[in-house]
Amino acid sequence: MSNPYEAPMGGLPAPVGGELPPPQDPGMVGQVRIVSILMMVQGSLDLLVGLGLIGLGIFMGFFMREAMMQDAQFQQANGPSPEFMANMMSGIYGGLGVVIGIIGALNIFAGYRNWRFKSRTLGIISLVAGLGTIFTCYCAPTSLALCIYGLIVYLNGPVAAAFSMGEEGYSGDEITMTFSPFRYGQTPFKQ
Repeated sequence: MSNPYEAPMGGLPAPVGGELPPPQDPGMVGQVRIVSILMMVQGSLDLLVGLGLIGLGIFMGFFMREAMMQDAQFQQANGPSPEFMANMMSGIYGGLGVVIGIIGALNIFAGYRNWRFKSRTLGIISLVAGLGTIFTCYCAPTSLALCIYGLIVYLNGPVAAAFSMGEEGYSGDEITMTFSPFRYGQTPFKQ
């Protein structure tokens, strides 16, 4: 009977594109997939908030228009018309919703591409664009933390080399194996 907990004897999987490059300094390459997952989660939350703000803009416009039409003080005042105020509130909420929705969609797309070690520049742009959520006060702390963490990872030298390998056609698993400290018996700790 064989031991199900024993390590597989086959060794490393064979690379799809041929031989792997020689082992590289791992740097922060192992963090790229963590950042890409966090970008997709942050983007999903931003997208939901964007859709909620668009819905709130539609609701607020309708609600304010009805409330102002029924209140005689608003109709007799010298200020802006109820129609203008309702349109302004709808425009503000709807505009913020569209911007946050676009930021969320960009984060999701960039996170997916970065998972496969492609489009590093798009990842950096989406991390910086994610700071636009500060204007809605929603997800601003997590967006700021993700931007700082992601920029530290993406501006690392070995990470740039890993993304260039991704653009050359290597798969994400091959890139991870190339930059793995465990390849060829190396250890992640300096001795």
